[in-house]
Amino acid sequence: MLVKPRDPRPGETEVVIVDPRSRIKLPVYGGKVPDNRYWVRRRKCGDTVLTTQETIHKGKAEAEPTEEHAQEPSNVAEKPSHHSKRGKGRS
Repeated sequence: MLVKPRDPRPGETEVVIVDPRSRIKLPVYGGKVPDNRYWVRRRKCGDTVLTTQETIHKGKAEAEPTEEHAQEPSNVAEKPSHHSKRGKGRS
């Protein structure tokens, strides 16, 4: 069965659906899941919707970083090592 999380409602940033066996979050673009009670319940309550293989492939392609983005340096500053404070204030 191919499903994806429903669209977020107003005030929600995203809908998080976790696979109960793998404990991995279902990607926004969706994925293949077993046709079992858990996933049928997620569909019936409206947390997930059926999708197509094409939609999943398109979502994966958009989510993967391009080579130029993968090589750009991160703008996140590194945390200083806790070892850098060692020896301060000691005589």
